[in-house]
Amino acid sequence: MSLGMLILWKRWSSWREAVVAVFIVACVLASSRAGGLQYWKMLRLFFAALVFWEFLRKLKEGTVVDRRHAIGFATVVVLCTGIPALLAQHVAEGLEEAVLLSSMWTAMLVLGSTATQEETSRRLSTLVHVGLVVVAVSVAGRFTMYDLSHLNGRFRGVFGNPNEFSHWWLGLFVLGLVASNNHRNPRVLAVLMATALFYYWSGTRGALLAALFSFGGWMLQSIRSTFFAQMTRVILGGAGILALTTVSTDALLEFLPDQVVREETLEVGGGRLFAWEHAVGQIKSRPWLGAGGGAEERYFRENYSFFAMQNHQGLSHNSWLAFAMNYGIPATLILFITLLVRLGLTRRNVLLVGLVPFVVSFTVEGWLTAPMSASSPMLFFVGGLLASVSQFRPAG
Repeated sequence: MSLGMLILWKRWSSWREAVVAVFIVACVLASSRAGGLQYWKMLRLFFAALVFWEFLRKLKEGTVVDRRHAIGFATVVVLCTGIPALLAQHVAEGLEEAVLLSSMWTAMLVLGSTATQEETSRRLSTLVHVGLVVVAVSVAGRFTMYDLSHLNGRFRGVFGNPNEFSHWWLGLFVLGLVASNNHRNPRVLAVLMATALFYYWSGTRGALLAALFSFGGWMLQSIRSTFFAQMTRVILGGAGILALTTVSTDALLEFLPDQVVREETLEVGGGRLFAWEHAVGQIKSRPWLGAGGGAEERYFRENYSFFAMQNHQGLSHNSWLAFAMNYGIPATLILFITLLVRLGLTRRNVLLVGLVPFVVSFTVEGWLTAPMSASSPMLFFVGGLLASVSQFRPAG
C-alpha cells in the first residue's frame, strides 16, 4: 500500500513530492504504539533512504553555492555532534547519532527549500494533502476504534500519544496562516476551528500555547508597522499575560476544558519540571561537551522507575536540554541557531508566526532529537516552505 501511494502520488504530482509525502506518513505511522504498526519503525528507513537519494539528486542539480551551503551545514552538524561522541564513554552510539542527524537534517533541509513559485505551490499542495490524509484517518479512527485512537481519554489518532498529534498539527496550522492572504480568507476560519477542535480533544497545553503565539504573531504582522513597533507589542503583550497569571489564574482555569487544565498535573508540569531539574543537573556536570549522543535517552532509561514514581514517563521533554545533555551547551546553541537561520525562520516575514511557535514546541517536547520522529519532518518541510509561501501566496 505504501508503494502504491508512492506511485500514485508520483503520477499526480512528481517523484520528489511523492517521496516527501510518503516519508512524512511513514514517520507518523512509526510513532504509533499500536502493535500492528511497529514494523514501521524499520520500514521508514527505506523512505528515509529515498529522501537522502532525492537530496543527492537535488544537490547535483543545484549551483555551486547551494552545494557549498549544504556541505557547510552538514560539517557544522558533524563537528557539533561527532566531537562529543569521540570523547564520550559510548563512542559507537554517539557516532551513530552524529551520522543520523547530519545526514537526515541536511537532506530534509535541502529538500525542504523551494525556489520558484511552481515548486512552492507543489510543495504546499503536498503538505496540505498529507495533512488531510493523516487527519481524516485519525478522525475516522476516533469513531470506529475509540480505544486505539485515544490514550487515557485524550485523542491521539494514529500517533503514539496526544502530544505528538498536536505538535504535528501545529506545523500545518502555521502553514495555513502564512499561506492565507488575510484574516478574511475562509481557509483561516477552517484552520482555526479545526485546531480548536483537535486541541480540545487532545488536551495538549504546549501545542495550544504555541498555536496562540503563532496566531497572535500572524495578527500583528497584518498590521502595517515597523519591526520595532511589532516587537514592542509582542513584549508588552507577553508582559501583560505574565502579569495576569501572577495575579490569578482561576478565571482562566474555569474557562478552559478539564482535559486541557488537568489540575492534577498542572502544578508539577505533568512531571516535566521535575525531569527538567534533573536534566539541568546532568548538564552542569558536563556543560561544554556533554556525554555524547544518546546520553539523554540512557539517563532517563536507566532511571525509569524513579521518574515513573514521580509522575513522569519518557525523556526530558525539552529539545534544548536533550541536546545539551548529549553535546554540551555551546554545540546546542550553534546547532539550533544555524538550523533556524538556514530554514529561513528568522526572516522578518515569518519570525513571529513561524519561528516562535516551533521554538515553543520543541522547548516543551524533545522531538527535535529524533530526525525521523513524527514532528521533525514537519519542521523541515513546513518551516522551510514558510518564507517562500509568504512571498508566493496563492490567490484567493
